[in-house]
This record gives sequence, structure tokens and C-alpha cells, in this order.
Amino acid sequence: MQPSFAFGGDWTREKLRSLQSYLPAYTTALKNKGFELIYIDAFAGAGYRSDRSLLEPALSFPELAEQDVEKFLAGSARIALETRPAFDRYIFIEKDVQRFAELTNLQKDFPEVADKIQPINGDANQELVQLCQTTQWMKQGVRAYCFSILSVCK
Repeated sequence: MQPSFAFGGDWTREKLRSLQSYLPAYTTALKNKGFELIYIDAFAGAGYRSDRSLLEPALSFPELAEQDVEKFLAGSARIALETRPAFDRYIFIEKDVQRFAELTNLQKDFPEVADKIQPINGDANQELVQLCQTTQWMKQGVRAYCFSILSVCK
């Protein structure tokens, strides 16, 4: 069983649904414009999240349910990796050591783009500043979509 990274509520589900709808439009619009497309996830988490509230069918007697039963859902990093057309590069920033360890497994789960995934174990505020200072956005023809979803994780 994977560690549980449950967070958010309806707003989290809606934000991730919106991301899943928007990213293909973004990459489609910019794919043939000569830009390198980068997806940056400032609080990438583990790449998935669990949500006990989405189990189907709803249990009438939750006290009889198995404690470890959870439904694993794609987090923002996994949604980005599943987006078609694909991004050229993926930068996933996660400060928490345990979530970061899980996040690095995305390179195994997506071997076709493993060399394009750059997981960073660090503080998003500092890492984003450094990324902005070291990337020559206009000269290199780079366009990036930066996503952040900050939640209290259990």
C-alpha cells in the first residue's frame, strides 16, 4: 500500500479537473510555435492523492469498512505527464522528503519521458526564483505553465 497523501476537498477536485481540461488546450495552442514547453509544478506532492470520500458505492456502515481502503487519484504532476500533446520538459518541486521520494517514481511510471522529468526536492519559493533567474525565457524560446496547489496534507 502506498503512503496516503489525502488533501483538499471539492475545491481541490475542481482545480485538478480544470487543470486536466486546460493543459491539452495549452499544449495544442503552443506546440507548433517553435517554443520549448515546460510544465512547472511548484507543490508537486507525490504525483497522486488519495480520497476516501470518492469510494463507490458509499458504505452504509463505515465502521465495518477496511481501514486501508482508499481510492488513488492522479495529482497535478501525473495529470501533466498524461497530457497530450506532451510538454517538452517537466519540473516538479516538492519540499517534503516522503512525498518527494514518491514523486521520483513518476520517472519509472512514465519511462518514455523519464529523461524530461526534473524532480527538485526544495522550497518552491526559492526554487522558482532560481529557475526564473537562470532561464533566458525570450532568448531560448521557452514557454512554461506553472501550477501550484498548496494544501494541508495528512
